[in-house]
Amino acid sequence: MLHGLVPDSILPFSDYAIVGQAWSISVEWQFYLIAPLVFLLARRSAVALSGVVLGIILLHSRYWLGMGFVINEGGYFLLGILSYFAFKWLATPSINASQVWLGVLIAVALAAFFSYRPLSLAIWFAFLGAAISSKLQIANPISVITKLPAAQWLGRVSYSIYLTHELVLVGASALLLQVEPTATQFEHTALLMPMTIAGTLALSGLTFLLIERPGIEFGRRLSAAFTTREAQNT
Repeated sequence: MLHGLVPDSILPFSDYAIVGQAWSISVEWQFYLIAPLVFLLARRSAVALSGVVLGIILLHSRYWLGMGFVINEGGYFLLGILSYFAFKWLATPSINASQVWLGVLIAVALAAFFSYRPLSLAIWFAFLGAAISSKLQIANPISVITKLPAAQWLGRVSYSIYLTHELVLVGASALLLQVEPTATQFEHTALLMPMTIAGTLALSGLTFLLIERPGIEFGRRLSAAFTTREAQNT
């Protein structure tokens, strides 16, 4: 969980060391440490909160460290927070389907103009619109697809997919280079994609069953034990 804490000028590509995609776990971990302080300041001291916000803006303007540094990804956490309130406040009977999807289109257009990750944000806004529509009992294709058993299973193992896919990708690519060393880049990619998808689904299913789900259940038991102990002490 220390990705990005060493500047690229000292250790190039440090954001992607060890487990490349895990840089985002580091960012989340940092956010969970900082967010309670910001929330506390927001409730108690406008001056202190303004100082923190100003410091964040200054750090972000210098792009200190890299992608694995939470300040540089703060906009996406803000987007997530705003999306929560949009889901909470906009999903009311006074909102209809056309208004929801018009809002999605406007958001996608703004993302295409201002962001260097417009496709990722477009997917986010589309699913947010689907969630709001579903809450309003408005049928939409995304909600229909996500309710399918296969989609539900993919959702359950999505964290395992996130952690294992790069391992499978690198392994499958190395295997293809040994088996088909004369393949063109197009041929290599055409073989690599289905191998990576199949391998990732298989491996992530196993890691979910053998590691992730037991870990979740252990965490629940541990939390329940602490809760019971606190209740007895009081």
